[in-house]
Amino acid sequence: MRQHRVHKWMVILLGVMPLVVQQPVLAQTVDSAGVRITSNSGTDRELDWSAEKILRIGEEDGELAFFRLFPWNIKTDAQGRIYALDVGDARVRVFSSDGDHIRDLGRQGGGPGEFLRPQGLSVEPDGEVTVLDAGKSALVRFDPDGLVREQIGVEPGRAGVHKFGRDLVLSAWQLTEESLLRWHGPNDSVTIADLSLPRRDVSFPGCSIGMSGMRPFFEPRVNWAAADSRVVVNQTVRYEVDIYENGEFTSSIRRDILPIEMTRAAALQVGSVSRGMTIRHSSGECRVEPGDLLEARGWAPRASPIEAVLLAPNSQLWVARVHRPEGRRSVDVFHEPTGEYLGTLSDNVPLPSAFIDQNRFVTMDLNEDGVGFVAVWEYQAR
Repeated sequence: MRQHRVHKWMVILLGVMPLVVQQPVLAQTVDSAGVRITSNSGTDRELDWSAEKILRIGEEDGELAFFRLFPWNIKTDAQGRIYALDVGDARVRVFSSDGDHIRDLGRQGGGPGEFLRPQGLSVEPDGEVTVLDAGKSALVRFDPDGLVREQIGVEPGRAGVHKFGRDLVLSAWQLTEESLLRWHGPNDSVTIADLSLPRRDVSFPGCSIGMSGMRPFFEPRVNWAAADSRVVVNQTVRYEVDIYENGEFTSSIRRDILPIEMTRAAALQVGSVSRGMTIRHSSGECRVEPGDLLEARGWAPRASPIEAVLLAPNSQLWVARVHRPEGRRSVDVFHEPTGEYLGTLSDNVPLPSAFIDQNRFVTMDLNEDGVGFVAVWEYQAR
């Protein structure tokens, strides 16, 4: 009888115990070089923010349609104007924040203000435009009124650019063996990221043609973004985002999220593998099935959960993260000056390409034909 009463009280006590939820924990240290390292532990904390797509620019066929657009080539200036580099049409299209077409910059060609192979776009707050032209190995520049400025030569193989005043950040084309990210100041330059990853020639079963310079799936890559004199970069499989100010490594923001284990079964579920590949050549075309493609190229055993990074208004850092094996994506938000994890956005809020103001941002979306266009979103942080 006594034993039964003890069990009864145990049931009552357990019934009123509160549910324990692991809250994010912040820990900061400073290493011997003076770099502040902020480690955030704990589970995701959902941010009750909403976003709505309010405008589509260039979605339909017509004069404003794009040929080949990438998310990283959509920028804004301090007045909220939108700039989109169409690498397929060799021009920069400029729009007001309401989607009105203002002007086009550049055209195909080798003369001043023209592009041979445009790759990267940078827009300063006042509207000065810089386009990295890989064909010219030069920076093609336009002043805020759209007038052509003197171009600046750069090393061959550059693909991405950020210019702010006299500071310049250049990234290398990541299909080469070296993925370099360098900051260039008025008097010196600093290597921010350097991934030397070998490439190899591969052949595919049933195809008479191979491909050279291919990299294994899921290898680390240089994910970076810049705003003003700051650069943020992730270049490992770990959840780490390093922050540079005027080329100096000042802080690192981290979460205790493990790299993604990439088994063969998991790799075959990823879109870049599961779609397989079709090789077109002078004699026709050859279809490479997903399993053959994976075996030929190989794959890294672990992948980074980080897909992209962005410096946002209100001193925030946004980090796009992928969840495997389901492939779901989310965005983590941090207070960049302190490194504190603020929470994770719901799945319906995408990572912006750039911000128009405190309540609007732009992304690249795809129309029914799979062609990119510019989407304007309005979001609210509750």
